[in-house]
Amino acid sequence: MLQFNFGMKRTLRATLTSGGFNMNFFMLVPAQPGLPFVLNISPANGTVFATNNALSFTAASSAGLNASGIQVLLNGIDISSNLIISGSTTNKNVSYALQPNVIYTAVINVTNISGLGVSRTVNFDTFRQSNFMIEAEDFDFNGGQFIDNPIPTGAYVGTAVASYAYSTANSYFFYPEADSGNAAIVGVDLTTVTTDAAETFLYRPAESAGTQVATDFLRNKFYVTNGDSTVTIFSDFNLGFWDPWQWVNYTRTFPTNTYNVYGRLASGGAYSGLSLSLVTSGVGTPTQTTNLLGTFSDPKASGWQAWDWVPLLNTNGQLAVVSLGGTNTLQANNTTAVDVNANFYMLVPAVAAPQAVHLSVSRTGSTISIQFQTQSGVNYTVLYSGSLNPANWQTLTTINGDGTVQTATDTMGSSPRFYRVSFQ
Repeated sequence: MLQFNFGMKRTLRATLTSGGFNMNFFMLVPAQPGLPFVLNISPANGTVFATNNALSFTAASSAGLNASGIQVLLNGIDISSNLIISGSTTNKNVSYALQPNVIYTAVINVTNISGLGVSRTVNFDTFRQSNFMIEAEDFDFNGGQFIDNPIPTGAYVGTAVASYAYSTANSYFFYPEADSGNAAIVGVDLTTVTTDAAETFLYRPAESAGTQVATDFLRNKFYVTNGDSTVTIFSDFNLGFWDPWQWVNYTRTFPTNTYNVYGRLASGGAYSGLSLSLVTSGVGTPTQTTNLLGTFSDPKASGWQAWDWVPLLNTNGQLAVVSLGGTNTLQANNTTAVDVNANFYMLVPAVAAPQAVHLSVSRTGSTISIQFQTQSGVNYTVLYSGSLNPANWQTLTTINGDGTVQTATDTMGSSPRFYRVSFQ
């Protein structure tokens, strides 16, 4: 936001430095002197796979700011007391440590010493591109056959060579393993047999499952450098035109671990109940038994290429915890009432369920110290009250667990005070 004064005739110039866009009009609004600003927010709103170790921003106001006027709610938890704040009375730099593999919503509220305030909301995630992923278009072929660690190949896009399609070993593209006989068997590897209007088969043209170029965030694995050092993009594709009650199998060799699963999914409207199951017997045959692992639902789905992170939830509406190891087959079944597009599935190592917290309280002079053991990846909120059964507990501080004993401090007053710790 830019502030400037007009006291005479002036000419404004708009300069486009790159790309292109349409302009309708510019609006000049009378400025509120001293109105606070929130600048340089990082990660920026909408960031996917953020590599930041911390949320950071600058709070500024010519009227002046106090640290107490800066509030941050992170996934609904007030973490303001744990912010690291530096700078002058008119310009403050703020940061807060982030955990990896988390979807975040940060609400930033800044109020200056004159009582004027501003609020900003940013959504981002800190998922790692090194997480185990299965491309939705890389489904089984030829009766339960699969490729571990497949390489992404696709339409060649370069300055020196015209676009064309090709197959290669260790890839599912065009013909898996570059073998035209490696097609998926209907009823064994998948059941996607319905052909929709305008359905395309760009990634695996010999299959019954539709595929198209995805316009999602392009991950690093899809960038390569060719011999003349120009950047070449191997297109990212998605499984598309995925009709209700059609399933697709994915066999891989999984590192032994417990996982939370996220689907990178899109649809023309809200949906619920898309299922993910473990095939327990009959892989590679028409007779398979499965064990339900959880379901994907997205009430905010808003477009065929509007990609959302959709978590796999159990029957209690909590993140499903999936145990995998060695060669396993997952079956994704569109048990919804609408078509869905799937880009990929990501497996994130699950954080162990938090254990009971045992508090140790001590006093030095007027300072109360509350100590407790933390677990890495768990967020703890220390609460206090003047009674054991209050209408509401008040937040003293929040702490990011790191596997060590952490300490929260409070100043003793004349009234009794009780403490508790919640965690998630």
